[in-house]
Amino acid sequence: MVERPPFISFEGWMALSETVQRDVAAAFEASRNESSVPIDPRLQSERREGRIHNADTDGPNGNPYEGENRNETPAARPAAAPSTSQWTGNTTGTLHRTGPGRRRSRSMSPARTLHRSSSPARALSPIQNCNTTPLILENPLMALTASIQEVLAQNTDMRARITAIEEGAYQPVQPNRGAFSGRGASTRAKRLAQKRGGRVVPDENVEEEGGDDKEDLSMPTSELTAKGRRAKRNLQKRVCAKFRTITNVAQGDAWPDPSEIRTSTETDEQYYTPDFKKGVMYETNMLIFEKVAELVWEDLKDTEARITELKDSRIKWSRSTLVEFAKGSFQAFKTEWKAQKDAAKANVVAKNKRTNRLQQRRKDKCHRLLKHAVPLYKQKYDIDPSDLLAHEHMSDEASGPEDAEDMGEWKKRMACATFGAAGVEAMPKVQYDRLKFVEVVKPLWRSDELSAVFHDLYELWWDSLSTKEREGFRTTRVAGTGRSTDRPPLIAPFDFGIDATWWDEKHEEFSSLVCDWGTHGDPNGFGTKRRAAPAAAQTN
Repeated sequence: MVERPPFISFEGWMALSETVQRDVAAAFEASRNESSVPIDPRLQSERREGRIHNADTDGPNGNPYEGENRNETPAARPAAAPSTSQWTGNTTGTLHRTGPGRRRSRSMSPARTLHRSSSPARALSPIQNCNTTPLILENPLMALTASIQEVLAQNTDMRARITAIEEGAYQPVQPNRGAFSGRGASTRAKRLAQKRGGRVVPDENVEEEGGDDKEDLSMPTSELTAKGRRAKRNLQKRVCAKFRTITNVAQGDAWPDPSEIRTSTETDEQYYTPDFKKGVMYETNMLIFEKVAELVWEDLKDTEARITELKDSRIKWSRSTLVEFAKGSFQAFKTEWKAQKDAAKANVVAKNKRTNRLQQRRKDKCHRLLKHAVPLYKQKYDIDPSDLLAHEHMSDEASGPEDAEDMGEWKKRMACATFGAAGVEAMPKVQYDRLKFVEVVKPLWRSDELSAVFHDLYELWWDSLSTKEREGFRTTRVAGTGRSTDRPPLIAPFDFGIDATWWDEKHEEFSSLVCDWGTHGDPNGFGTKRRAAPAAAQTN
């Protein structure tokens, strides 16, 4: 292992081959043994008395030989400086003063700079540090080694800066004197732009942000607040309606074949036709998504056309959000397209739609009772029924027949149950056609006591409505028709809400759903803890 000279870094030394290492080490050892730099004899022989350092006259331009001139050493050569100057130089580029004088600026004149750069020692290497010692410069091999070391250091620093820039680290900006001057907001804006890596151009297709508490409607619905869900639902409805408009396919109509050319009789424009055999990234389908987003965006530029939630600056959405909603509508319509091609799938789709409608009606009813009827019930009975309300425990309200019964016959049966057979016969056809009914499905698992509480809550809510509010409900509820269901809900009721007869007959059939039934006890005011009996049991 060759000993490394102290003036070479470890990285630079390891980058050299063994042959070069041996040559450099030998040259350094030989140079160290030679007395190539003569020393002033007076510094070795005489012992000069010390004196107090004078900060005003001593220092870089101070005279170390007070009261006399310094004699140059034999190895020094006079510099080719102007005759009027008091300065001389040697081969190392060091300046000496020949007599006492006042302090001068440390900056050098062009003549001195030229003299320094033309030094024989400096001509050995075009790449070197001004602090390189004369010992190194007198040997070409050692000067080359020093140059390699400096190049390696420069490359290391450059790689570090490039890596920092690529990783997005902030790079300090050096002042650019004399270029552009700016004050106040302009300077602050430029500094912010430098930190961010450039100018930020506002996107005209994005709604203004409202702060840190903003909601992005492209997030999953479960992560949104109630206001965000309402805003998202409104946009989805608009997108769905616009999708059907530009394709000219109303709800319930069959989706046309993509090869079919359809034009509007009014504008003579060709309708868009999605290709459900392809995916959402297919060019034809992407054009539809972009067109839908464009039309909805244009409609909502007028803020008066927006609902209150979409006017909120904390609700964030853009044209890209509308494109994603259009893709979701495409997937829903694709299910309908598959159903019209396959009878079995059509039955599945119809059943799913019916289930979704029933579930939504239960949720709406439960929400109305919680919001409007519970306070009235507490005021009337001094009992809080909030814990009893779950939409899974509400009665289903079917808008059509159960089995193979014809829709017309079912409607007539509902009308007769409401107005009587004589009333239906005397009713004008126009009035009869406007009638809409829902048939209440009685849950056999639910006890009469729990049903009575729900019915009482419903009556309190209905009685609290004004005449105008009642007219808004155009659907008539028909109960007591004998339609029922045995299937229990997924959420267990309180013990008093379980019908004893149903439990004896059906709990084994639905053992996987009722494994925790009968273990929740009763809330205060009901069942075994009842203080006042509610109204007579009726079906809700």
